[in-house]
Amino acid sequence: MGKKIIIIGAGIIGVSTALNLQERGYEVTLLDRKGICGESSFGNAGIIETDEVMPINNPGLFAKIPKYLAGMSFDLAYNPLFIAQNLGFFAQFLYHALPQPNKRVQAMLKLLMDNSFAQHEKWFTIANMGERVVKKGWSFYYRHGVSNPADAQAFQQKMRQLGVECDYLNQADVRAQNPNLNDIYSHGVWFQTSGSANNPGAIGRGYAKIFTDRGGQFVCEQVNKIDQKANKILVNNQYECDKLVVAAGVWSGQIVRPLGVRVPLIAERGYHIHAKIHHDAIPHIPFRDCDGSYVMANMDIEGIGKCVRISSGVELNTIDAPPNHRQIHNAMARAHEAINIKEFAGEIWLGRRPTTPDSLPIMGALAQYPNIYLACGNQHLGFTTGPLTGKILTDIIDGNQPIFPVGELSPARYGI
Repeated sequence: MGKKIIIIGAGIIGVSTALNLQERGYEVTLLDRKGICGESSFGNAGIIETDEVMPINNPGLFAKIPKYLAGMSFDLAYNPLFIAQNLGFFAQFLYHALPQPNKRVQAMLKLLMDNSFAQHEKWFTIANMGERVVKKGWSFYYRHGVSNPADAQAFQQKMRQLGVECDYLNQADVRAQNPNLNDIYSHGVWFQTSGSANNPGAIGRGYAKIFTDRGGQFVCEQVNKIDQKANKILVNNQYECDKLVVAAGVWSGQIVRPLGVRVPLIAERGYHIHAKIHHDAIPHIPFRDCDGSYVMANMDIEGIGKCVRISSGVELNTIDAPPNHRQIHNAMARAHEAINIKEFAGEIWLGRRPTTPDSLPIMGALAQYPNIYLACGNQHLGFTTGPLTGKILTDIIDGNQPIFPVGELSPARYGI
């Protein structure tokens, strides 16, 4: 069996796959045009979630569609032309929001959530980066006079029924949990078993350093061509391997399309900005302002220092469409209402989260090219599930049984 593998994409998923394959004795080369963790693996909120078992396309989505279509929510922005050009994708997306197919999605997401933190813990311990990760959970907060506490209580009960550990918070609980916030929240839900990292990009680079210190090779290069040569694969007419892993996020589909493979992926675009806070006023744990349409998480970023990262909702548009700062500007204004911000720091960042019609990742070999594997489509959970994805894909490549059955994650479900 050939032991030479190239991985296209050096985000958290590609790096984690490289580490796991390297442990099994494979000779691994990472290729990426932007360096280690240069895209969404850098710009996410850093939360290692245990609660994300209900995807965006869940049965509750249908009641929200009129508000989204009317542009009355900052949770979602969209380009109507993009929706029209991808009607097949969004028809499948809505189908998987129906109760019965959504149960299958929820069950798989629960397995991914339950097994993700342990895989992170293995690598951040080896990388001596444990001080960057805490496990105090994170919370959803709701504003006075906007959200009904009964709805949050029903949501908390629903999550418990799905096996997620969480508690309902009254106003006093919210104040006790995050006393540095202004008194604008009346209630919340706390997911106490989630973790958070204060610099997800640094975490990914720390994992990559393990890989290179152990002899792994990283090449910063754009992938322009993939050729199948008998039992070998040639990348850019230069790099030969026995097996190829494509873990390039939303760009994975573009990379394999010249091979005649059409991967159903779209970009859920999102924005962030950093803000400086007085050190004695930093939030104690990350939170989602459900009525303000943003997430706030503590960070320690090179060139900025200790700060918070404010992340916006979802924008549905083409990968390379010009930035639209409407959502992040709203988030900045609403965050000002929640906490005393000294100043915003750095530039507004735009990232692209790769999403499939059923909101589940794609892991496994292509039917037409059994020595080419996909590892993409982890949507909002790329940072959470990256190390677990690497372990699962390594087991698939090695012919071993993964930690749990993953047939429903195979590319075959999309006929590829």
